[in-house]
Amino acid sequence: MKNLTQFVKNLLPYWIKRRAVLLARFLFYMKTVVVILSSMRAGSTLLKALIAEAPEASHLQETDFREFYSEKHGFDDRIYQLSKTRILVMKLPYGFNDMTKVRPCPKGRNVRIIVLVRDVYGVVGSIEKRKEEMESSHMTKSNLVDYWCESYGSILKSLDSVNANLLFIRYEDLTANPKEITKKIFQFIGSRKKDGVENYRAPKDFEWRWGFDDGGENIKKLTVTKSFVKAEEDDKELLRIIEHSPRVHALRKKFGYIQEDLTDKK
Repeated sequence: MKNLTQFVKNLLPYWIKRRAVLLARFLFYMKTVVVILSSMRAGSTLLKALIAEAPEASHLQETDFREFYSEKHGFDDRIYQLSKTRILVMKLPYGFNDMTKVRPCPKGRNVRIIVLVRDVYGVVGSIEKRKEEMESSHMTKSNLVDYWCESYGSILKSLDSVNANLLFIRYEDLTANPKEITKKIFQFIGSRKKDGVENYRAPKDFEWRWGFDDGGENIKKLTVTKSFVKAEEDDKELLRIIEHSPRVHALRKKFGYIQEDLTDKK
């Protein structure tokens, strides 16, 4: 059969084969690439799993989308071969090694960028609980607060020239109102799914594990678990570090975790 297929291909005129190639590329580029940007321990595995409930969306293992992207040419053909789905969902949280490496965010007509923000209390607390698995046992709470600032500061800097196809989502809002937030996301990525979700399925082609998505127990519950953070009561040291950091204050205010004091304007 393989030899017969090759024989038929050889009989086809060049212009037909050329048009077939162009048609294939056109179909590839009709796909939408969704890129999730976040710090580590911000809920990107959960968000990716929820988006995968859309019938057109992929559920890929965590993949470095930067390998397929250049600022000059955009995404190359290889990325469109990762999944047969129309919507490719890619995520790679900023790791400790990426803290000072600012790369241009992907651009393009069919690129959608979701910035997933989690408050500094939740990110630092979650990393503290997973220090051994994440090889961050040497990092102090002050180091982790700096990591949070560097991660989201770098993301915002890389977004300076991106004006469209951009959506900010807060982890706290996602876990508090998953159906409302995912409905908004499905509309943003161009899915035909109209209703939001709070439950999700485990991936078929891989298993969740550390180093490749989240490997904790919460993600395996297959339903959204509301996030509770009581840093003010549970961790006085972390609270003190955060309160004395102008960078944290500026970012938390930008993301809506600190409400503007109207008395400052009087």
